[in-house]
Amino acid sequence: MNDSAGGLPAPAVERILRERDWSASPLGAPATWEPALAYAARFVLDAPVPAFLGWGDAPGLLYNDGAVPLVGTRHPALLGGSLAEWEEAWGELQPHVARALAGESFRVGRPACPLGDGGDAPAWLELAFSPLRDLDGTVRGFTCIVSGTGALRPIDAEFRAIADAMPHMVWSTLPDGYHDFYNQRWYEFTGMREGETDGERWNAMFHEADRERAWAAWRHSLETGTTYEIEYRLRHRSGEYRWVLGRAQPVRDAQGGIVRWMGTCTDIHQQKRNEEALQDARMRLSAALVAADIGTWTYDLVHDRVYADRNLAGIWGVDEATAAGGPLSAYLAAVHPDDVAYTRRCIDDAIATGDGFECTYRVRRADGTWRDVLARGKVTRDAAGRAAWLPGVVLDISGQKRAEEALRASEMRFARLAESNVVGVVRYRMDGSIIDANQAFLDMLGYTRVEFERDGLDSRTLTPPEWADATARAMVELRTTGRMENLVKEYFRKDGSRVSVQMGSITMDHPATEGVAVMVDVTPIQEAQRALREADRRKDEFLAMLAHELRNPLAPITAAADFLKVGRLDEDRVRQVTTIIGRQARHMTGLIDDLLDVSRVTRGLITLERAPVPLAGVISEAVEQVRPQVKAKAHHLELHLPSDDAQVEGDRKRLVQVFANILGNAAKYTPEGGRIDVHVRRDGGNVAVDVCDNGIGMAPDLAARAFDLFSQAERSADRSQGGLGIGLALVKSLVELHDGTVSAHSDGPGRGSRFTVVLPRLASDNDDAYAEPVATGAAAAAEALEVLIVDDNVDAAQILAMYIEAVGHRATVWHSPGKALAYAAERRPDVCVLDIGLPEFDGHELARRLRALPGMADVPLVAVSGYGQAHDRERALAAGFDRHFVKPVMAADILDVLDGVAARRGQA
Repeated sequence: MNDSAGGLPAPAVERILRERDWSASPLGAPATWEPALAYAARFVLDAPVPAFLGWGDAPGLLYNDGAVPLVGTRHPALLGGSLAEWEEAWGELQPHVARALAGESFRVGRPACPLGDGGDAPAWLELAFSPLRDLDGTVRGFTCIVSGTGALRPIDAEFRAIADAMPHMVWSTLPDGYHDFYNQRWYEFTGMREGETDGERWNAMFHEADRERAWAAWRHSLETGTTYEIEYRLRHRSGEYRWVLGRAQPVRDAQGGIVRWMGTCTDIHQQKRNEEALQDARMRLSAALVAADIGTWTYDLVHDRVYADRNLAGIWGVDEATAAGGPLSAYLAAVHPDDVAYTRRCIDDAIATGDGFECTYRVRRADGTWRDVLARGKVTRDAAGRAAWLPGVVLDISGQKRAEEALRASEMRFARLAESNVVGVVRYRMDGSIIDANQAFLDMLGYTRVEFERDGLDSRTLTPPEWADATARAMVELRTTGRMENLVKEYFRKDGSRVSVQMGSITMDHPATEGVAVMVDVTPIQEAQRALREADRRKDEFLAMLAHELRNPLAPITAAADFLKVGRLDEDRVRQVTTIIGRQARHMTGLIDDLLDVSRVTRGLITLERAPVPLAGVISEAVEQVRPQVKAKAHHLELHLPSDDAQVEGDRKRLVQVFANILGNAAKYTPEGGRIDVHVRRDGGNVAVDVCDNGIGMAPDLAARAFDLFSQAERSADRSQGGLGIGLALVKSLVELHDGTVSAHSDGPGRGSRFTVVLPRLASDNDDAYAEPVATGAAAAAEALEVLIVDDNVDAAQILAMYIEAVGHRATVWHSPGKALAYAAERRPDVCVLDIGLPEFDGHELARRLRALPGMADVPLVAVSGYGQAHDRERALAAGFDRHFVKPVMAADILDVLDGVAARRGQA
């Protein structure tokens, strides 16, 4: 110590001790001090060197006059106070105090600057710590004697000058790791003042995430004496944590003991950032190469060695040894055989010319399939100008190849589509003007290419007014979404007619200025849909009309039945009522027969019984069928027949039905007193029949669909004309079955109509042999027949029996098929009329059993059924019936059977 170390007269500290208020001191009043403390205090006060004493848990602090410069401005407040209140020194002294309180005596050197700010304090202190025990030997405190002080030794000053000149942060610690020296670069980096990071306080400079790791490495080096080296982050004066490389080596004495640690911290922050950036770039490059299937290679031309990265090795499927420098042949082995020669030629050309290398070829995958690759490189030369290296990259372009092929295929399909005559394609501006159009679109509208290129077309003028709103909505959708789908609209054709199209469109840019639309002509579909709607409408009208027509005859029949129940009736009234019932029943039968005929014809179930037929006779019979209608309306009906009787081959009954329907239609729509003419004429190899009237006529649209099912002229509210609208449809079907044609013509409403039937004429020399049919009445039988009637409908059976008896025959009625079978076995009737729907067993079974009875094999069996389909008739004939009638059975049909049986009996 220098001469001014004492600072104050010797008794100064003692005087303060005597004058101090000890009530707040952790030591208590001096009079209460234990002997060990009192003796130690006397020793410290009398010591010739700076000395400190600490006592108790606080610990309470005493010091002598020599220590006052070290305490600095803390004196005299610190005297008798707690050592912990000496904030500047407590952190530095605490670990040493702990060692002394643990019973250890030791020496330690420390810079004095952390202990106080006294101007007279020395720069360096040599401290001797010893435990302070009571009379029982228990450690109750410590003493700290400053055994040496002064400025740094010359070697230390020289070392500091050298350390300050270094660009690194230099630091040094005692053997126990206590940091007691930092060079100027450390303080410039950290911004800390000298002494603020001595001891263990340097720990606060670490980044929190690196602190434990750095301390663990430092403790390991202290324990083992091995070199300390670690990267961690230190807090920079800016507040940023920067990466540094910390290194420390032990300094050993002659005996090999560690006397000090010398260390450095090197700022590697920018290097670390560069490494991270480089690593990130490498990772991104690697990821990009992997994602893009790009491999890199370097070909050593002198030694024939190819060095490949992992991506290239994966593409070629070579092992690690080959990737680390295999011959070119090892790589060419994976190239498609057809591409090897071309690949070698590309390499040779690049070497010879020094130009860039570029080659496309196929490489085999591990699964045996092929991938397309593009290789690019550049030859580099050595100092002598010889080709030495060929580095380059390989790109997997399989996807690009597939896309190019798909694009070519798509372009070809689009070209074929655009060049086809099926789909219209147009390119247009958003204002509606058409820039270009394919031939199919022009054909739809009836324009030529020359007309389009000369005059142009605009969708606005091509669109009918009623389609303007729908088109505008579609254009809004197109501008908003860039596409428009499934728009059905109409365009004007060049000739003024319309074409229906179904179209879709997309825009070609954004904001939309141009677009492309494709469309198909759906006019036939639209017309078919309109026709279906019209047919559906006519069907609904027909069903309503059918219900009406069927109810009409039911009304008088019901009334007649009710009338017959009332009181006693005379014979004239009964005859009148039955006439009404018969007439209405025949009307209903006619309606149902027409319906069944139409059904059979449309399903192809009609079978014609073809034979040579004189057409004049057919027409005459048809005239007779409609004569009541003609007579009722006072029509003038005139036939114009040729001198010879033209014949056709056909079904007489069906041909009569054809002309009766046409004549009935003429009578229906010709006013009273009108005229109907029938002309039969030869037309080459055909014969034509014209039925003309001066009736209400037809509009052109009605004439065009006159033969459609359910088609009918405008009907009045009272249904005065009647009919179902199926007669002419049946006519058309029957005429076509006869290989003929039928047509309708009218000059317009109120100007009459003409229906023409054309049939193939049958050339024959025996036309005169034909005899006109003669109507036969119900002649009285020369001999009464025994007729068996079997029907579970009592009323129907009784009415039929009454009629048979009225015409002179005998009738027996049974409602049970079993009883009827027993009766037939006993009496053997002449004719059997059997209902099909019977109890016990049906009429078919009854017919088979009757045929099995003795003498019944040739007896005529007549089936009566409500089912009139072709297969119903076939089933009846197969069961043994001779005739099959559909209910209601006409009296004339039964009479025809009975007359036939009677006639055969008379001939026998």
